[in-house]
Amino acid sequence: MGQFDRGQLQEADWKLASESKGYNHSLEGHRSHLLEITARIIDGQLQVNWNYSRHIHEYSTVEFLAQKYLENMIKLIDHCLSPEVGGYTPSDFPVANLNQQELDDILAEID
Repeated sequence: MGQFDRGQLQEADWKLASESKGYNHSLEGHRSHLLEITARIIDGQLQVNWNYSRHIHEYSTVEFLAQKYLENMIKLIDHCLSPEVGGYTPSDFPVANLNQQELDDILAEID
């Protein structure tokens, strides 16, 4: 969904509500997906919501998937923070419109 840090929200004409927004879909409607996962960053913290039908999935099944997701996110973060990992990707410089090889060549010149 995006990043909703407080600094950005204070500059905006709107803010996040503290109360529950209620259901995302009508209780009588059909889901377009059996499992819906939404994520956002608020105050520097990742928040992930898992929505599903209790008529289709058991809580323990979704809890297991969410736990595996968390374990893999931790592995990914640990990997990215490890000293031997580094460098840049084209997504670090979106306006430059470079591919990885072009970026690597530029970085090699200035290194």
